[in-house]
Amino acid sequence: MTPIDTVSRLDRTERLTLGLLIGYVATLTGVYVVDDPVVWLAWAVGAVLVAGWTMIAYNRSATAE
Repeated sequence: MTPIDTVSRLDRTERLTLGLLIGYVATLTGVYVVDDPVVWLAWAVGAVLVAGWTMIAYNRSATAE
């Protein structure tokens, strides 16, 4: 089984969670390279907002089904 086969078997929320993880790692790498406290703070606030929005979106779509 290839990784592409595994990804194709994931449902919608699992694919979005995987995308969220990849986005976090990519942006965290950029913040680490810049190493500015203001950028770290902005990244942390953005991460919390995106995680909160994602949880709300997942829960609303689960109740609508």
